[in-house]
Amino acid sequence: MYAVTFETDIVSEFLRIPHFEKLKNKHVRVVIETDETAVNSKQAIKTLLDNADKKPFQLMQDPIAWQAAQREEWV
Repeated sequence: MYAVTFETDIVSEFLRIPHFEKLKNKHVRVVIETDETAVNSKQAIKTLLDNADKKPFQLMQDPIAWQAAQREEWV
């Protein structure tokens, strides 16, 4: 697995991706984080819990295949 981590200031809807040629035509996962904290942490927790899937494994057909797929990204 190849990972690129970078920090930037967002000033438009476009970001320059470092080492773009290595990533071109690849499937990637993009995560955007900020250092902002929730103004009301109790409300933030309530919102997260309200939006959480109550039965996350209900539709899982093959638990072993699911687990293998989860670990595959680390290989």
